[in-house]
Amino acid sequence: FISVICANIVTEDEYANSAVEDDSVTLEDTWRTMEELVEQGYTKSIGVSNFNSHQIDRILKIAKIKPTVNQVR
Repeated sequence: FISVICANIVTEDEYANSAVEDDSVTLEDTWRTMEELVEQGYTKSIGVSNFNSHQIDRILKIAKIKPTVNQVR
């Protein structure tokens, strides 16, 4: 199993160099999917990385499972 999975917010420069460009998937959709991974036993914890306060608030409004990590670089 994986002990922690983090959703990561990238900078515009990092995003410009990314092969992934799917604006149809929201932050909330991603969090709900990560919660499913916990519920299915694939990981014990989920968290965030490089989120600002607005993004964290968006997660907290819908989260069944609160972030256990806020990794800041």
